Amino acid sequence: MKQEFQNKILFFFPILLFAIFLNIYHEDEIYKLSNTMTVVSVFILTLSIVSKKIFTFNKNSNIVYFFIIICLISCFFSQNFLSSIKRFIIVFVPFVIIFQVFSNISNVKDVKDKFEKLFIIFVLCLIFYALVIFIFSFFNFNKPIAYNPFTNLPLGEPRTTIQTHQVNMSGLFKLGQIYYSRFDIFDGYGNFNIYRPSSLLSNTIGFSQLILIALCINYFNKNINIHFRKINIWILLVSLIWTFSRINFLILLLFPFIVFLARKKKYLMSFVLFEFFLLFSIILLSFIKSEQIVLFGIFELGNIFDRSQIYKIVFSSYENFFLNGVGFGRSSEDLIMKQYFKLDESFGSQILAIPSVPITIFVEAGFLGLLSYILFIPVLIHKNQNFKSYEIKSILVILIIIQLTQYFDISLFRFHPLTFFFAIYLGMSFNKNFN
Repeated sequence: MKQEFQNKILFFFPILLFAIFLNIYHEDEIYKLSNTMTVVSVFILTLSIVSKKIFTFNKNSNIVYFFIIICLISCFFSQNFLSSIKRFIIVFVPFVIIFQVFSNISNVKDVKDKFEKLFIIFVLCLIFYALVIFIFSFFNFNKPIAYNPFTNLPLGEPRTTIQTHQVNMSGLFKLGQIYYSRFDIFDGYGNFNIYRPSSLLSNTIGFSQLILIALCINYFNKNINIHFRKINIWILLVSLIWTFSRINFLILLLFPFIVFLARKKKYLMSFVLFEFFLLFSIILLSFIKSEQIVLFGIFELGNIFDRSQIYKIVFSSYENFFLNGVGFGRSSEDLIMKQYFKLDESFGSQILAIPSVPITIFVEAGFLGLLSYILFIPVLIHKNQNFKSYEIKSILVILIIIQLTQYFDISLFRFHPLTFFFAIYLGMSFNKNFN
């Protein structure tokens, strides 16, 4: 009976994880669990899947625990040890439990097939919600009014527009949605924005990442009905475009290439190492005094000067954290902001963007932390004894996709559902029960 209950929890585990972090928008208000309740809920959910098998350790997973130990050691170098160790505990205790559970479950293939199908349905529900609320919002929010070209007088009563970065209530049971504007377009009535949704998640980046991961899972899972998979491809693809996430759409374009490289270990390992080489090459290029990088003279890859500012700030004080880091948690953000306000005007006054996970780990855990993170997946691939298994290859590709999404985000190795989702696939990559 207990085993049957745990199996059902495992089937719904990823959905329950993300559900804990969802926001509900109603009457211009946001309703969500408090930070304490979120932590408690994740711990309760994680403990519900614990069994004796979690104490079975795979010697090939040493690189995972080496990385975790480096993060733990960094806590002792933090200016606020208690805060740092608290964040370490609430992140890595659930992470390790999830990792160990999915490393050792005997019916791993059955669990994987079922939770992936349910996960795709979950993402489709989020997309459906975002679309329905967006459509219903037009009953409450309209375009700016037109003006008479001869008298310059308005041709109607003033009406409101959708507010970006704010909860916008729709006409459907007063449910709401947060929109983020991307482009300004002039349509003859005035300027209006193209909006992208956040769904029930905290931001568009997180929503885009979920859609991208669902697309990859939908491609790999052959046990999902073929017609359902074909329909999903178009829904998920259009939805990903709607989020206007340039980095995640670029990753999707790389996806077929990564799948091709997964034919051999050395190809896949080389690609992962090349990622980091490319990242640090971009960091070096960021020191060139130019505010924008333009490709082909047409496509502007965003204003990356704000991101290069972070690199400059980090490397302007690397001697403070190179060996031991500044401590796991928020210490990296505190250091970056502290150094930012010390810089002279030559660095500009650009608002800082979110740093990447590799840069954050470098600041928090020093060179050893960054090195262990860089070697994380290559070592996993090299030591994996079931690499020829189709399921294992699909798991490794999804892990690489998640890692790629973190070059412009810091969700991974934070108290975030993506961290624990990553632990699920990481654990399964070591599971010996795949045929």
